[in-house]
Amino acid sequence: MEQDLSLLMVVRMEALVQLHPQVLNQHNEPVVIVQPSANMRHDPPADPVPDYMCYSTFTMLCCCLFLGIAALHFSRATRTANAVGQRRKAARNSQTALILNHVNVLVGIIVIGAYLLNTFYLSA
Repeated sequence: MEQDLSLLMVVRMEALVQLHPQVLNQHNEPVVIVQPSANMRHDPPADPVPDYMCYSTFTMLCCCLFLGIAALHFSRATRTANAVGQRRKAARNSQTALILNHVNVLVGIIVIGAYLLNTFYLSA
C-alpha cells in the first residue's frame, strides 16, 4: 500500500516537474521546467447586482425573524457572488432576497395591524 502511494506521488510529481535533458543550462545540467499554477482571479463587476443587505437586516429585526434570516442569507449569497464575478447567480439571489423582503414587510404589516385592531378596536 505504501509502495503504491509513493509511486502515485512520484507520478504526480513527474506530471508537474519535467526534466528536459536536451535543454542544458550554462553548467551543463538539465533544465527543470515547472508549469505555473493557474491563478484564477475574478475582478468584481463594475456595476454589481444590489444585495439588499440593509433591507434584509431591517425586515429581520422589525418584521418576521425567520423570513428575515432567509432574506439575509440570500443577501449574503448575492454579495459573495458579486465578489467572485458570478453575475447570473448574484441576480438570482438578489431577486430571491427582494421577494423575501417584500413578503416579510407584508407579513409584518398584517401582524402589526391585527395586533392594533385587537388592542384598540376589539377590546373596547
